[in-house]
Amino acid sequence: RLLEQSLEMFLSIPQHVNQQPNLLRQICEVYRRYHFYEGVVILCLKCAEAADPNGVGLVWFKEGKRPTDENGKLAHDARMHIYEFIISVLDELLAGPNAAPAVEIDPLSGATSRPPPVSAQDWEQFKARTMKAALKSNDELFHVTLYTWYLERGLADELTLVRCLHTFTRLKCLDSNFCTAENPFH
Repeated sequence: RLLEQSLEMFLSIPQHVNQQPNLLRQICEVYRRYHFYEGVVILCLKCAEAADPNGVGLVWFKEGKRPTDENGKLAHDARMHIYEFIISVLDELLAGPNAAPAVEIDPLSGATSRPPPVSAQDWEQFKARTMKAALKSNDELFHVTLYTWYLERGLADELTLVRCLHTFTRLKCLDSNFCTAENPFH
């Protein structure tokens, strides 16, 4: 319950989280340590929105990444940096519970400890809740990132099962000429 309460608090101040160097990374590390993966997704999506409240990063992306649009590129890059925390969580969940490190370092105190064991059933629940939070997002640029993640991990078949608001974006990503592992945001 404490993790959910902290998430509610951080969701109310995403601009502050973005302004503090390494704060988002530290929060995400704590959430990951306690398997609150959906919290990472929810908070990062809110922080990405706060980093680009007018959606100029998406406009820059959709309009062909014009080199003269520095504000669009900066907003896009800020969002992409934040999305990296989500992608890291998705990779961890895809790897499975046995891929977790044997010893973890607490990002706040620096203390080392062994993470609590997780059953395969619990891990599947973590994955399901986390993917639900990711797919529930209205962030179209994040969906491009997510679909690219699916493709790069060889999970294209699972994309056919995904229902979301951004079908057109998904179809463009499935077109190998649009998004590829070498250049996911072509």
